[in-house]
Amino acid sequence: MKKIKKITLTVATACVLTAAIPAVTNQYGVSDALAQASVPTLEDTAKVLELNSEYYQVKTNIPVLTSMKDTSFQQKLNETIESKTMDLVKEVQREATKGAQQADEEGYEFHPYVLDVSHEIKSTGDDNLLSIVVETYLYMGGAHGVTIIDTYNVVDDVKTSHVTLEQLLGPDYKVKTRDAVLSAFEKEPYLFYDETSEFELDDEQSFYVKDGEVVLIFGQSEIAPPPAGILEIPVQN
Repeated sequence: MKKIKKITLTVATACVLTAAIPAVTNQYGVSDALAQASVPTLEDTAKVLELNSEYYQVKTNIPVLTSMKDTSFQQKLNETIESKTMDLVKEVQREATKGAQQADEEGYEFHPYVLDVSHEIKSTGDDNLLSIVVETYLYMGGAHGVTIIDTYNVVDDVKTSHVTLEQLLGPDYKVKTRDAVLSAFEKEPYLFYDETSEFELDDEQSFYVKDGEVVLIFGQSEIAPPPAGILEIPVQN
């Protein structure tokens, strides 16, 4: 079982989006349908927001998809990414104000809350798949913050729909992903929670594709103690 650290904010997990494709892979480990599709692009400048006060520090840099054939889907996806971020911004502002007030009333030092949202394009071009990782760092008091990962994998088509690890890795995708995680655990068991030895894939697993390779990505505290940070585990296909 994956061990998930509980936090006060609710952040959506991985959302993977692409054209409906058969589970047939090429030499790169990615379905042939991906190699035939066009790739949506990002604007040169993503949406950036910076807010600073005595109670909080907020910085966001979120991607914006353009040039998709399915313009309706493109709009919804952009709105989804932006909405998640803005919901977090509002939550941090609200909770920071409450936290500062409580600290003042109880006489302890208040440390400003921090929200930092950034993104990285993992794949775009050669494999005709746009793969984005959105990283959210959140500090709301205590010894340290937590980093949460959302992933978006998108191929453009007339009508866009979800893609799954099963479509990318084949019918034995659960075995492949489990083998990958257990292999990493066996090599460096001190990095992980003991429970990681019982890892089972769930439908909310974050992943990205880079250079034709599927990589599982785990946010801070998901399968390892906080000092391990973000963990990325490639899956053999």
